[in-house]
Amino acid sequence: MPCSSEPMEQGNGEPAIVARGVAKTYDGKVEALKGLDLDVNKGEVFTLLGPNGAGKTTLLRILCTQLMPTKGDATILGHSVVREPTKVRKHIAMVPQDAMAYSNYTPWDYAYTFCRLRGMDKPAARRKAEEALRAMLMWDMKDRPAQTMSGGEKRRALIAATIASDAQVLMLDEPTSGLDAIGRRNGWSA
Repeated sequence: MPCSSEPMEQGNGEPAIVARGVAKTYDGKVEALKGLDLDVNKGEVFTLLGPNGAGKTTLLRILCTQLMPTKGDATILGHSVVREPTKVRKHIAMVPQDAMAYSNYTPWDYAYTFCRLRGMDKPAARRKAEEALRAMLMWDMKDRPAQTMSGGEKRRALIAATIASDAQVLMLDEPTSGLDAIGRRNGWSA
């Protein structure tokens, strides 16, 4: 699985993510990951590239503490995904590949509620939700229920909520899947 790292801004050189020997075998037969080593510095945008079945989603699920590795370990901001999953979760936010939007939720509901669930006070949550929705060109539809939105609009709402969370490490699995060219550009620049 090829990886690329493109500096988003100057990080301080300390790793945000470190993986050493991360392996995952399903049912004792299917090796999804075979001893992966990875370093991602703070302030970097890192992209995993590979064909279907290469282990990209498996790696993200391990980094987000949704799945335990068969071997190895990874750290997020110095916290082990194996030994300290609760501490890891305080620093991350993720949009899974197969995330579904609740039909009666609005983009505002997602962004604001996610901020509040992460412990922001109401004024900060309102400010971060608005910033993220504007960055994703969702402000004019902030009050529209998801059931009235296209698949790409729903995806943008979920990405906006993740951005609004102010998490130190954001993980997006196939983030531009279903987005048009403008949505992709805004997603990457947000």
